[in-house]
Amino acid sequence: MKQKTIDIYRNYNHFINYTIIGAWCEIIDFSLFYFLTHICDMYVLYAHLISVNVGLVCSFFTNTKVNFRTPDRLYHRATLFFAIAWTGLAFSTALMWFMVEYMGLNDIGSKIFTILLAGLYQYLMNKKFTYRKIKSNKKEKNAV
Repeated sequence: MKQKTIDIYRNYNHFINYTIIGAWCEIIDFSLFYFLTHICDMYVLYAHLISVNVGLVCSFFTNTKVNFRTPDRLYHRATLFFAIAWTGLAFSTALMWFMVEYMGLNDIGSKIFTILLAGLYQYLMNKKFTYRKIKSNKKEKNAV
């Protein structure tokens, strides 16, 4: 049984770590949002924009350094990461609005569904594009 658990982690370690990091960064996002709206009396949308992006910065650097261990080409990777995240946010917001307003579904259930769907989308896209290992050309290294 213990070996199966180790094998599962070994096979899905990036996904498991991505999920844990995502949950931690969501806690930071929500805590900052609550602080800005309830303690500082900031307008909800401004607080949302700030807190989401702080959570994304946390997620990007933690995934880059700890999970995928790809510290090279940070500007390029950050650009991809944020483009993927903001696309996921736009899609999940539109989907949640549609589910609640037009399908009449529960808002909490819709929110949970869109978080899961957006998280899976972001993981797959980031793994494929943002955190892919860049193969170096040995000829270029020798020429330098």
